[in-house]
Parts: sequence; C-alpha cells; structure tokens
Amino acid sequence: MEKREIKDDDDIKKAAKLAEMCFHEESYESNIKFYKNLKECNFFGLFENNDLYAAAGSYDFNIFIRNQLFRCAGIANVMTHPIQRKKGYVRKLMEDLLISKFEEGYTISALWPFKHSFYQKFGFDIIEKPVSYRFSPSDIKNNLKIGEGVNIRETKEEDFPLLNNIAKNAINKYTRIIGKHDAWSLRGPLQKFITYIFEREKKPVGYISFKFRKPKDKEWGSNLVIVDFAYVDIVIKKTIFAFLRKYEADIGEISLTIPYEEEILGYLKDIKENHKYAQWPAMIRILNLKKTLENLSFHSDIDVKLYAKIKDDILKENEGFWLFRISNGNCFLEKINKDTVPNEKILDADINQITQLIVGYASVENIFESSKEKIPEGWINKNIFPPVPCSLMVWF
Repeated sequence: MEKREIKDDDDIKKAAKLAEMCFHEESYESNIKFYKNLKECNFFGLFENNDLYAAAGSYDFNIFIRNQLFRCAGIANVMTHPIQRKKGYVRKLMEDLLISKFEEGYTISALWPFKHSFYQKFGFDIIEKPVSYRFSPSDIKNNLKIGEGVNIRETKEEDFPLLNNIAKNAINKYTRIIGKHDAWSLRGPLQKFITYIFEREKKPVGYISFKFRKPKDKEWGSNLVIVDFAYVDIVIKKTIFAFLRKYEADIGEISLTIPYEEEILGYLKDIKENHKYAQWPAMIRILNLKKTLENLSFHSDIDVKLYAKIKDDILKENEGFWLFRISNGNCFLEKINKDTVPNEKILDADINQITQLIVGYASVENIFESSKEKIPEGWINKNIFPPVPCSLMVWF
C-alpha cells in the first residue's frame, strides 16, 4: 500500500470518482473542478496497484477559541472505497494527519462529520449546540432599518482581507474560522455563495454570506441559506436583518444555524416552533494541549493549581499527569510525577473531554456527569473554564 499526495490530474480524477461513490452528491465532472481548486488542501491517498482506496486531507486556517486565535487544521475529504472499508485505511490516514499537523505546529483540529461516533475514536468531540432557525423575510420586524450611513455592496475577490478583518473584530465571534484566500475562493463561484459587505464611513463593519436553494417539496421558488454573518455592533446586526427583509417578494424561507444563545427571535414578529438543534454540529480536537492552554487568557482573580491525568491514544505528547498552574490571567502546564499528588485532586480525562471543557462546550459537571469518578473540588469553579456559546462557522 502506497501513501502519496493527490495533486496530479490522474490522481485528482481518481479522487473525484471516489467522492462521487462516497458522498452521493456531486457529479464526477463537478468533483474534478472542486479538487483542482484545492490549492490550500494537503490531500493524501492510499493506493494499491495505482488504484485509490482511501483519501483524507486538511486545510490550513485559524479559529477563535475563547476569543484567542489559534492555528487550526481542518480535516476534510475523508473517504474510503465501499469495497475497501473496515480495513483500517482511513484510520491510518487520520492518525498520520493528526501526528503530522502536531509536528507542523498546529494547535487545534476541526471537522464537520457525517457520523460523530467515528471521529470520537480520534479524539474529536462535539463542541457546539447549534440551532437551525427557519423563517420567512416577512417574519422580520418592520421597525428594523438600514443603519444611517451604512453602504451595502456585493463583495469582490479582493475584498477577502476586509472580510477577515470583520470576522476578527465581530461581537458574534464564537469559534469563527479565519481562513485563507483560496478557501474563500471556493465559497464563491464554485459553490455559488453570494456575500455582501456592510460599510460605514468606508470602513468594513459587517458581512453576510448566503446561497439560494430550491425547496425540495416545490416545483418553483427559492430559499435563502445563510452560511455566515458577522457584525461589529448591534446597529449592523439590525441592518443585516433589515437587508434580508428585501427578499420578501422572491424568497420563501430563510434558514440560519447559530448558537442557541443568539437572540434571533427578538428580530422576528412571531416566534415559531420550527427552530431545532442542528443535526451535524462541528467537532474539534486539541492537538497541542500545552500550547493551547498557555495561549488562553483567564480571569485575573483566579489563582489555582489543578491536576489532571490526560489520555490521548494518538498524540502521546498530550498524555500523562499534568499540573495546570493558573494565575495572573495565564496558565502554565508541566508534566509531573503522579506520586506527588493525592488521587482525589486529579481529574481523569481523555482528550475528547478536555477539548470540550477548554473550548467551552459545557461545564465540567456536564461533561463528566456520566463518569464514575468524582470531580476534584478545584475543577468545579466555573469561572476557570466558563461555558461559552460555540458555533463553528463554515469556511473562512
């Protein structure tokens, strides 16, 4: 079995055919165009007699965790030929990818899976409880107006740095992705995304990115699917919703997936019952435990020492007994001898659980509520790792 990078035309055609078989969505021709545009993707395959059996890739982007920006490897294009499944091919590719990304200096990895339980084996875990909202343009309140002095225009390719700047300064930051230009280009003409930028005094202050989709149950008409929006203040948030109301004449439904804490319902005339938890929340995995913790900011009043036994089957650098020393807004990690600390002070966690805690998915009690182990008293302070609204916005 040979592992090699997928980049020449012949291998791209094999990957396109494999994607058609595995994902049952795009045509062979569309997949060829897609994979030829993956300039920012490290894409590898396992070949036997020059036949492609399995493939997996990763994108390079940045992501916010608790308002800190981290280098993140986005796992994508993971697939195995149906006949070759259950032979460990994807496991080998995934483990190799995670190890190589750790060695290259990435601190976080993220993915959007079809089956969450499969990726939990690699240390990934769900980090969001997004809600899918569905409403019509006419449901938006009439008193919402375009902000005074706000100019709205469709973006051009050269506007990408402006979009990144808005995302970095947005008040609805969550775990928003900040990506590279080629990833942005994929969202445009190839996937038919439309993006509008909002400017005030010639400064970028917001954007919205969406695409149109024909309803499955209707012969005609169109829905609007929002994939991301960002705003630097509430005036721009109101402006974005006022802008959406302009589609009242030709759009049947608007769909939007964001954290539950987002106050979208306050912008609608009626609260309807068709808001529900999204089916495919994103997953994250910490690649470098020490680097992640030491780059986060903590409340300046916290002065504690926490102890944890971390299990990581793939990245052994994360595994072992750790001392978390948090003071003056910073955290310092060091590996320790277990015999120096009483068992009742040590939190027993795997990399999945510690990822959820650090990202802010839930409190330590919620994450470990099904565990038979008692949570050490020092870890229960919610001010150390407070839960925060998380929504992993799509490719930026």
